[in-house]
Amino acid sequence: MLAAAEKAWGPGRLENGPRTMAASSASVRNSIGVWLEGYAASRGKRYWCEKTPFNLDHLNAVNVVFPNASYICLHRHAADCVRSVVETWGHGPQFMGHVRAQFLEDQDGDAVSACLQQWCVYTERLLALEGSHSGRVVRLRYEDLLKAPEREMAGLCRGLGLVWKAGLGSMALEKDERSGPGDYKARSMRSIGPVRRRATAAWNRGAVRPSLRRRTAGLLVRLGYGGAPIEP
Repeated sequence: MLAAAEKAWGPGRLENGPRTMAASSASVRNSIGVWLEGYAASRGKRYWCEKTPFNLDHLNAVNVVFPNASYICLHRHAADCVRSVVETWGHGPQFMGHVRAQFLEDQDGDAVSACLQQWCVYTERLLALEGSHSGRVVRLRYEDLLKAPEREMAGLCRGLGLVWKAGLGSMALEKDERSGPGDYKARSMRSIGPVRRRATAAWNRGAVRPSLRRRTAGLLVRLGYGGAPIEP
């Protein structure tokens, strides 16, 4: 209807028109690039990295707009993710900003199960991305980065074609870059044990369905974490 107006154009859904999407992708890429490249340049950097977790909801569009992009697939143990979200955001409005409403509905309002379902869905998308874009993906595990920052940062730099400098891993955890949202607890965290114990308690308090436990356990094995982390 809007397209009937003299100076308005409504092509419908972009996913229904590949040529429209391709034509507009360069414009979108340039618009984002001007902003983020300028920000990176102001810090003396050449490359930029966008880390919004919900980008996983729009991977097709991201791939069209940035066909040569490299991806860092950052994984974290399911139980730690549950603990972090529930413990940090509770069950209020901020919680809904970090967990999709559909998952909460699917799990009958149980916050732990909703977080776990979201972890499973997004982990499966990350693994699919790793399989389809293997030459452009670097896998990183949160726990490994905390335990051995030098080793993991060296591997990350190699994977992205960046120059590695000794001490970069430790510096990355110590440097304060709090101009945007993120998990700042990583700066003070050096041991996973206490985190995992609190996560176990959070898991056991939730009414997690057996099918969701099995789904989670299978993904943890694929990520190299071993079998099911917590017995029902």
